[in-house]
Amino acid sequence: MSVTINLEFPIPTASGEISTLTLRRPKVIDLILSEKKSKGNEEKKAVALISSLAMLSADEVMELDMGTDFVTVSGIIQEFMEKGDYKVDKTKSKHREHTIDLKYPFSFQSKEVTHITVRRPKLKDYNEADGKTDEVSKTICLLSKVSGLSEDVILEFDLGTDFAHAKDYLLLFLGASPN
Repeated sequence: MSVTINLEFPIPTASGEISTLTLRRPKVIDLILSEKKSKGNEEKKAVALISSLAMLSADEVMELDMGTDFVTVSGIIQEFMEKGDYKVDKTKSKHREHTIDLKYPFSFQSKEVTHITVRRPKLKDYNEADGKTDEVSKTICLLSKVSGLSEDVILEFDLGTDFAHAKDYLLLFLGASPN
């Protein structure tokens, strides 16, 4: 799914101007890459994320009008990243495993990925994930361990819905309360 918007103030480029932007839904990898590129700077993180989702250079993104177009694009990305309308069944945490149907299925290496089945994590799973440097990478590692899916597959999950949903079930298994 993607959203196309008309820019209030087109972006000038060497080959003309960009008057519309098409933003695709973010994936987990987009968040990781934008965090790495930004080195903790929130503005750089936003530029890197928009650049990735709109397939623009960082320089082109920095030409967005701050008061109109940047605000519109940021709002669309925020909508993309809000959790879906799923309900977390807290009783499922007592089961050995749980299958989650993906709201945004995708193809990976010629195979359709339509769901993720997560089992209760073991201490060794958590221990391996704990070696990762940031929370997103830890969650990806842990989801990979408890689902049997590769981290590359997890990186293709829709960030605001499917990744968030799977993460919430992990939290339940770990005894924490999801958002």
